[in-house]
Amino acid sequence: MLARPRFCGIMLSAMYKEQYVRYLETVYRKHDGSNLSQSSVEHYANESIRKIDQLIKKYNIANLDSIYQINSLSELERIKMALKQNPEFIQLDLDGNNMYSAGLNHYMDFAEGRDFQNVKSEIELLDQPIPVKGTRIVKERIIQDRDRITIIQAEEASGYLCQVNQSHRTFIAARTQNPYVEGHHIIPLQFQKEFEYSLDVYANILVLCPNCHRLFHYGDRDKSDRVMLLKNVYDQRQQRLENSGIELSKNDFVDLAMADRKETKPHY
Repeated sequence: MLARPRFCGIMLSAMYKEQYVRYLETVYRKHDGSNLSQSSVEHYANESIRKIDQLIKKYNIANLDSIYQINSLSELERIKMALKQNPEFIQLDLDGNNMYSAGLNHYMDFAEGRDFQNVKSEIELLDQPIPVKGTRIVKERIIQDRDRITIIQAEEASGYLCQVNQSHRTFIAARTQNPYVEGHHIIPLQFQKEFEYSLDVYANILVLCPNCHRLFHYGDRDKSDRVMLLKNVYDQRQQRLENSGIELSKNDFVDLAMADRKETKPHY
């Protein structure tokens, strides 16, 4: 059954902070292949980001409470550039033995999905229910879907291979220098109001080659092969969806996944 709408007031920053901590603890590797110490995780996820947030607000670099609230890679890159040119940040970093720039760089690594490709299954460790703040995820369409951090991370974790058929080949993308793929929200974000937790999560993102992506949007909805494909996806993702707070039957999943597939410009 679909969950009734209940919009949580927990800030988006709490979710990204928790995911970043999990990333540092389970996915990120040092040059020697070992995990970070717990004290290093604390420095990067708490102390560094706290000071970065203070400077962002002090110098009006971005209109937000925390860098953790951003789900746009280009916006993160803009903030990083501004901080790298900020005299107070430069001095703070020197006094802190480069701890603050390291914390910022590690967070950029997380946003870009660094090491996700090398430990593909470990992205599942980041699955968690993400509270929705009002209907923001549906109504604010400013962030282009190709720029979403969650999409970029999912593509990296897939190894830039189509998750319908890994033998599907495509051209090399300029941004990644890897085969071009596209992230697809299986349950469209337009149905966010039907769910208690966010649909903009790894478990609800399927990485596809362009041809398969168009199939999901434009394919004949009456063809049984599309239904079977979605049922297979459900079987593979059901536990991950539940771990992310998205609980629904197989039939509801298929119905919602096909509900907006019209002959109009696709959303990603």
